[in-house]
Amino acid sequence: MNFLKDPRTNWKYIIIVLVLAVVVGSGILGWIKQQEVPPTELPETEKPEEEKDGKNCVNDDDCVVFGKTRDCNCGCFNKDYKWESSGECFCLAPTSCKCVEGLCEGVFDGLEQACINSGGTVSTGLCCLSVGDFPDTCVVGACSCAPASSHEVKICDCGKGKCFNGETCVREVYSFNDCIKAGYPILESYPRQCKTPDGRTFTEGEEDCVAPTGESMSLFEAMQIAITSECGDQLKGYLEFSMCNADTGTWWMDLDIEKEGCNPACVVNIATKEAEINWRCMGVID
Repeated sequence: MNFLKDPRTNWKYIIIVLVLAVVVGSGILGWIKQQEVPPTELPETEKPEEEKDGKNCVNDDDCVVFGKTRDCNCGCFNKDYKWESSGECFCLAPTSCKCVEGLCEGVFDGLEQACINSGGTVSTGLCCLSVGDFPDTCVVGACSCAPASSHEVKICDCGKGKCFNGETCVREVYSFNDCIKAGYPILESYPRQCKTPDGRTFTEGEEDCVAPTGESMSLFEAMQIAITSECGDQLKGYLEFSMCNADTGTWWMDLDIEKEGCNPACVVNIATKEAEINWRCMGVID
């Protein structure tokens, strides 16, 4: 018998049963889903920056030296750090490590530490075979040999205007004025002399100015001529405020004279050994 074609089939009853089955089934599935407890997900905690860098520590035993000098990324890290030779090159490997305020820091011996403590940076360079690591770069000659007579050594780069004197970074000294600015002692002599700790001596006004004729005159001699001329004793710190004009064969020294619109200087002629004031004014002088 065909169930679908049977006139006795109660379609209304069948449809009601199907609808109830769908509704009840959906409710049961929804209830089951609500009972499922999702696993607890803990928020990811970001590690402190210093831990990421592998430098965190509790005591000195946590810190060890990784790498060697001239490697990349050498230095002090936590003993469990997965070190790789990467990063900045060239680097200076410390001799030991210590834990300072929760971070591993390198400890350097002798001249390396002296260089760093005085603001220098350790690097390498070619110096004469007779010179060892950290030579005195304040004197000429230590690192000026030919390549065949040189070898690579550690040097202390103190930056512009400074040099390493074998103990610390100091101001470069190439003249009497540099010497007194660096605070080195002035000897009781005439002309005055200034002596550096490494034994070099600089005489006041020893710089020479050479004229086109070949004649020369030291700054000190020019100063002596100036003070006995109309310039008098009005020189404005002649060591700092002086210049040689080799084209005209003259020394120019600023004067401490106030005149509106003017910047006076004492001009000493090397050939004639005479001095006069050049007012260097803007416009007409009344």
